Amino acid sequence: IVVETPLAVALLTCGGLLLQAFQSLWHTDLGIRTERLLTFETPLLRYKDFDRRVVFVNAELEKLRAIPGVTNAGAISRIPLTVTDGSRFYLLAGQSRDSASKQIALTRVVSHGYFTTAGARLREGRFFETSDRKSESPVVVVNESFANRNYPGRSPLGERLKFERLNEKGYWYTIVGVVTEIRERGVAEDSRPAIYRVHEQAGQTNDLPSGIVVRTAVEPASIIPAVRQAIWSVDKNQPLPRIRTMEDIVERQLSTPTQSTALLGAFAVLALLLASIGIYG
Repeated sequence: IVVETPLAVALLTCGGLLLQAFQSLWHTDLGIRTERLLTFETPLLRYKDFDRRVVFVNAELEKLRAIPGVTNAGAISRIPLTVTDGSRFYLLAGQSRDSASKQIALTRVVSHGYFTTAGARLREGRFFETSDRKSESPVVVVNESFANRNYPGRSPLGERLKFERLNEKGYWYTIVGVVTEIRERGVAEDSRPAIYRVHEQAGQTNDLPSGIVVRTAVEPASIIPAVRQAIWSVDKNQPLPRIRTMEDIVERQLSTPTQSTALLGAFAVLALLLASIGIYG
């Protein structure tokens, strides 16, 4: 009994610590609002021409925004929390070409209105506007990790950087905004520097904005048939894989920690119960 009791207490303590860590995951700031946010994909592999792709993405977003119960819609190359990297080396203005090998950031291509749809928060500057069109002087929005790492103690607005194409043909992008941290790679994954550029100015990349996020004022599942019809009215051959809500994505990522916590807690309670019965006996 003397040995069994401290072992049971130790197991129960571990279970409590695991439960505390799990609760902190549930309350992690994801950088977006997950409620009533429907996500799916519209693969753009058939749209090789850049201008045709821009037209299609804008057309499908307009159709989605016209659905009753939809408040906004946006596109992104990789849906948040799905643990897909899409990283690139980058070079800041004034740095030598060799510096790029030590600097890497997540890169995402988004549509106008994506940040508003996802519920992202702006720290300073601005998000993309409709005036941000195809240009040889494009703009980007960076996250807080990027700003804090490369411009500590000062504002990054107006600074320039180059990424993906680091040669003479690559564009110099100007930073116009800083967005608060978005958990792009998953709930439990560490934050990393990230660079966002608008689709109309992403002609120098193969990163396609095939992920769609739709903000609704009603239950997201109720508009799925209307969403399918809206996309098929633009392209009747367009597939729509992985239709799910952002809350489903979060719950699936936390399902394994939930099961582990429940199992360890059950064993801890059982051990403590056996020790108590032994003491009573």
